[in-house]
Amino acid sequence: MNSKSTFNSFLLVALLVTMGAGGIQARNRPTKARSPLANLELTSEQKESIREIHKSRKSDRETNVNQMISLRENIKTELLKENPSRETLTRYSAELGELHKVINQRRIGYLLELKEILTEEQFAQIAESKQRPSQFRGHKGQRRRSE
Repeated sequence: MNSKSTFNSFLLVALLVTMGAGGIQARNRPTKARSPLANLELTSEQKESIREIHKSRKSDRETNVNQMISLRENIKTELLKENPSRETLTRYSAELGELHKVINQRRIGYLLELKEILTEEQFAQIAESKQRPSQFRGHKGQRRRSE
């Protein structure tokens, strides 16, 4: 095999493994993860303010998710071609990186909005929960299904 086909094979395997792992994780994940906000004993005013923030950000969140899905599908489609273009894959990768940057900037904005609504103690709990690894991430302790 030449280096180009080796690289393409590697990319395809990496993509398929990543996509497959996401499917396994989604199947084994509890139906609804508890929000870090659930344990904060929020006042009714705080709950309403947070609801408004969530409503105002819903459209952007859905747009980002759809863009992410589209980019990942484009990458998969390109990788499955007989001769995938490294240039095209690099462009998709850059677009994905930019989208991640936008999502992270919006998340920081959201946290700053939350900080204005919550007490110092409540926000400290949120900040702490962002530092701990989520119990739903990763695959430790997951067993393969019997075939």
